[in-house]
Amino acid sequence: LVRIQQQDTTAGRLGMESALTAFLNNMYETTEYMQNIANEVRSSLNEAMSLMSGENALSFEYQVQKWLGSMYSVGMSDTAVNGLSSVLGKLAAGQLDAITQGGEGNLVIMAANQAGLNISDLLNDGLDSTTTNELLSSIVDYMAKLYNEAGSSKVIQQQFASVYGVTASDLKAAVNLSKSSNAVSKNGLTYSSAIDRLNSM
Repeated sequence: LVRIQQQDTTAGRLGMESALTAFLNNMYETTEYMQNIANEVRSSLNEAMSLMSGENALSFEYQVQKWLGSMYSVGMSDTAVNGLSSVLGKLAAGQLDAITQGGEGNLVIMAANQAGLNISDLLNDGLDSTTTNELLSSIVDYMAKLYNEAGSSKVIQQQFASVYGVTASDLKAAVNLSKSSNAVSKNGLTYSSAIDRLNSM
């Protein structure tokens, strides 16, 4: 990223890591995500971030990591989190297979529609921190709604989930997160606030 952006954002990223750790500790009292999966998520976003400025890439990544870290912290599987990060990275980079290969791509299309976001605009223009926040909030709401609509039938829960490349337990994790999704939505980080965070450390 430093090479392609021609901009060293190491200091800001140190601040971002600290802010993410503090956020996850405060919200869920666990930072397992940071050790177990955050680096894989970052790898999925590299192509998209390469096409952004350093500042925009940092605030975009923070939104993705914040939401996926929240999902993981309330019980969503590694497989679902990595699948979502892959689709989000491709969508933000303008890669059409983000929405043409089924699974999580279907989920992103439905959630974008629910949030009033135009999927072709997102592919053409990429994602920024605001649209990323709106999209991921909608993904959580949509998954929770699927679980609730399935009722007590485990067969229907699994059938709904399979359309979107996840499992019923992943949908249940979204229900867990939906209870605090407003607080998650309101949390954000700019490049300057990441630097401030590093300085205060």
